[in-house]
Amino acid sequence: MAIKATTKRTERRVYMAVAALLAVFGILRVLAAFGDFYVDEIWSFYFARQMNSVLDAFALNHDNNHILNTLYLYIVGGKPFFLAEKPAFIPHRLLSIITGIVSVWLIWKIAAKRGRAEAFTAILLAGLSYPLILYSSEARGYAPLIMFALASFLLAEKYHSGNRSAVVPFFWFTAVLAFLSHSSFIFIYLGLFIWSAFEVRGRGVAEGAKKFAFLHLVPVVFLAVYYFLFLKSMVYGGGEIVEPLKVVISAASMAVGLPSEGACGYISLAAVLVLAAGGFACLRRTAPLQPVFFLSAIFIVPALIASTLKPEFIYFRYFLACFPFFYLLAAYSLAGIYRRPGWGKPVFFAAIIVFSVFNLKATLDLIRYGRGSYSEAVAYMVNESPGPEVIVGSDHDFRNELVLGFYSGFFKEKRIIYLDKESRQDTTPDWLLAHSVEAAKRPDQYLFEGGHRFTLKQSYGFAGVSGWSWFVYKKDVE
Repeated sequence: MAIKATTKRTERRVYMAVAALLAVFGILRVLAAFGDFYVDEIWSFYFARQMNSVLDAFALNHDNNHILNTLYLYIVGGKPFFLAEKPAFIPHRLLSIITGIVSVWLIWKIAAKRGRAEAFTAILLAGLSYPLILYSSEARGYAPLIMFALASFLLAEKYHSGNRSAVVPFFWFTAVLAFLSHSSFIFIYLGLFIWSAFEVRGRGVAEGAKKFAFLHLVPVVFLAVYYFLFLKSMVYGGGEIVEPLKVVISAASMAVGLPSEGACGYISLAAVLVLAAGGFACLRRTAPLQPVFFLSAIFIVPALIASTLKPEFIYFRYFLACFPFFYLLAAYSLAGIYRRPGWGKPVFFAAIIVFSVFNLKATLDLIRYGRGSYSEAVAYMVNESPGPEVIVGSDHDFRNELVLGFYSGFFKEKRIIYLDKESRQDTTPDWLLAHSVEAAKRPDQYLFEGGHRFTLKQSYGFAGVSGWSWFVYKKDVE
């Protein structure tokens, strides 16, 4: 009886610790969700606003239409609430916040099957991960994607661990919703597909094929329909062209939290490979076939798809669905180090501290600077313009006009007019906006256009990754 009572007390403490950690990580995600919408969120918002019914979301063949998120934005509606005279978009980001928090819990649940050290290491890595916090606090489809991907893995694991046919409909449901969240679920799904083939191969041809088909027939049929109706004719919104090696280094750096420039980028890549290899070794002892999934989903499938399709635009966020599964591998590897006598614990805590410091620093910057202070910049131009019109030009017509047009709707007292590059050949604007996707960019003091000098009046930074800085220039009085 005493042993049972002690076990119950220990379990209660574990659950209380997990609840406390989830509360802390949830608060970080909520705080990061304050601040302005940036261009991709605005784009998604406009997609939702042009819909007349939920079916219209499936007709918008655009890479910025993350269908589940678009449907959510359509349901939520268009009006933000105001906090300290600034628009706040917490309701529009709530789907991502909730699914982001649930994802951290799912990671703990998956890792807890390997041991308590693995579980708490995994929840720390996922809970403090800057990229997971970033995309769990903005109105896009990446956070739901991660949650449904983790749920799909957990359900597939239950299915293969015994004859648990009851979980299969739930697997179909989570797989379909993961695809509707973001098409990059294909990396995870193909990993699950390959892993399932290995799991059923010892059951005989007929029984194995039946078991395999039962799990995957519905998702495969859905994927085929989804491809021909949506993915095949998808239009890409464009962006910066980045070399594949830089994308790989950027993804590795984001995963571990180190800078991607110079030697740190290669250190990050080495750390990812070493931790993944350690995780494979740990898994082999308890779940011999699971490394097939992790190796396929994180490394092989993404590499094969990227090298085959050769997309013009590719970013680290396209591989974000792989991050939580890397954190699981890293947790298994680090927990193994923790249990080593002598040097194990110092190395473990050193790794956790380095990861925590870099990721927390990035998260605090996100909470402080957000994805840009666009509404504040517009308010400044409105307040500093004496007449009834605010005439603005910029260094990038599509990007800045989209953002300026969105925030102009919150300032009805004056008419905000945007002049594109062609229009500025005949008319000189009162204001010029310069933007930069480099968070450390230092702007010039003056800009010259059409024979006029514009002087830098205000700078509005951002945390990096999502959004950009805005530099506000005013035409000099002549």
